[in-house]
Amino acid sequence: MRILTPANIIGIYFTAAYIFPAYSQTIEQTREISFGTISVTDNSAQHQILIDQNGNIAVDDEFLVIDPPLHGVYRISGYPANVRLFLSSAIIQPQTQSTQFSPEQFTLISINIVPSIRVDSLGEADIIVGGTIQTSGSGNLIFGDTDYSSRFSITVNF
Repeated sequence: MRILTPANIIGIYFTAAYIFPAYSQTIEQTREISFGTISVTDNSAQHQILIDQNGNIAVDDEFLVIDPPLHGVYRISGYPANVRLFLSSAIIQPQTQSTQFSPEQFTLISINIVPSIRVDSLGEADIIVGGTIQTSGSGNLIFGDTDYSSRFSITVNF
């Protein structure tokens, strides 16, 4: 995702997702989750951007959205036809890291996925990945004009 303060544009992308299948199936990132290009207009309290497990988006009024957030999509394949898969997620690195120095960072507070999906007759399915990030609420609006990233994992079992 890229974030804009009143004077800056910033992006925050959660590019380092790890998916652990139960066996040796194939996982392909179709689209990484992105919290968009935004401007933080108020950091006097913690404010959030939420992408739910269906791809719906909710953005607090304290963000000015330049490019909208997008859910991530991961295609899994190589499973037996029509089986139900059970999904779980974990946040590996909740605090973002920026590609360039930024006094302020964001916190990834949740990864949003459905608890189970059924693969199709080819043994394939798309996992839709959402999440929630929030500001620190420190009152500081010094967000660097840079990209921010965090890490999470998704485990697939059947």
